[in-house]
Amino acid sequence: MLHFAKLLQALGFADVGLGLYVGVVYGDQWKELYMAVTGCALFWVGRLLEQRA
Repeated sequence: MLHFAKLLQALGFADVGLGLYVGVVYGDQWKELYMAVTGCALFWVGRLLEQRA
């Protein structure tokens, strides 16, 4: 369970970074916002699972 939690955290972190890249390079702020919120949610779920493991 700990490895799955860490994987979710890493995916969330990468999703936020990719969202920032999309927002800066392509100028699509809505996609940047959605990707940032999704990445934060993935990281948060991974953080909750990590505390339970």
